[in-house]
Amino acid sequence: MFVARTRRHQVAGAVADIVKRVKDGLSVVLFAEDTSSDGNRVPPFRSALLSAVEEASAHAGNIVI
Repeated sequence: MFVARTRRHQVAGAVADIVKRVKDGLSVVLFAEDTSSDGNRVPPFRSALLSAVEEASAHAGNIVI
């Protein structure tokens, strides 16, 4: 699932999608960097989607990080 992080108004919808997938028993991998890179540097982290972990845990029980 791709999240256009430049569109901050989409973050709430993305969090809801992540929570739904976790509730459905699917695994989700979050890349907190702003964009992909060639691996020679670490782009700045964007933490907004990490709130999905907290919300999913509240609804779906234990979550392994």
